[in-house]
Amino acid sequence: MLVIEIELGIIVLFMLGLLVVLVPVLIRLGRVAKESEHVLRQLNTELPFLFQEVRQLIQSGDGAAANARRVTAGFASFSDAIAGIGRTVTGVHASLRRGAEAVLVGLGRNARGWVAGARAAFRVITRGTTFSLPRRDLLPRRDLRGSAYRRL
Repeated sequence: MLVIEIELGIIVLFMLGLLVVLVPVLIRLGRVAKESEHVLRQLNTELPFLFQEVRQLIQSGDGAAANARRVTAGFASFSDAIAGIGRTVTGVHASLRRGAEAVLVGLGRNARGWVAGARAAFRVITRGTTFSLPRRDLLPRRDLRGSAYRRL
C-alpha cells in the first residue's frame, strides 16, 4: 500500500505542478482571446471604410494616369507642331539665304555693269565721243572668223 500511496502522491504533485503552470497560461490565453476579439470587431467596423477609401484612391490614381496620358499625348502633338514650325523656319531661312546669295551675286554682277557704264559715261564726258565702227583691215584675220564683223 505504501507504493500506491507514493504513486498517488507523485501523481497529485504532478497534477498540482501542472495546475500551477497551466492556470496562468490559460488566464493569459483568455486575455489574448479577448484582445483578438476586440481587434477583430474593430477591423470589422473599419475595414469597409478602408476598402472604400482604397477603391477611391485607385480610381483617382486611374484618373490621374488617364490625365497624364492625355497630357503627354497633347505634349506629343505640341512637340510635333513645334518640330514642324522648326522645319518650316529652317526651310524659310535656307530659302532666304539662297535668295540673299543670289541677290548679292546679282548685285555684284550689276555693280560691275554699273561701274563699267559709269566709267564709259565718265570717259565720254571727259574725252568726248569717238564712236566709229572698227575697220576690217585693222582687225587680225583670225578675229573675223565667225564674228559679226564679217558681215560688214
